[in-house]
Amino acid sequence: MFDTNQREIAESQFERNQRREAEVEAALKQDRARHEAAVNNMHRLRALRLARDAKSISGAMSAPARSFEITVQPLGWIAPQVGDNS
Repeated sequence: MFDTNQREIAESQFERNQRREAEVEAALKQDRARHEAAVNNMHRLRALRLARDAKSISGAMSAPARSFEITVQPLGWIAPQVGDNS
């Protein structure tokens, strides 16, 4: 009777350990999947950023250069002409 009771306890302990190991394995598998998804997403976003940057650089190179012309007009005092009666 003592032997049977100990055997049942040992089997139940073994079953608990097996369930715990299965839970740990499942958690590790899930963690690996999350990590892989995060790395893949990081690579995808980097590729998108590089493509966007390359597009903006090539767009800037093909755009016509903008130049501004500044016209300066003198605002000096103009002396009246001698003999001008107007």
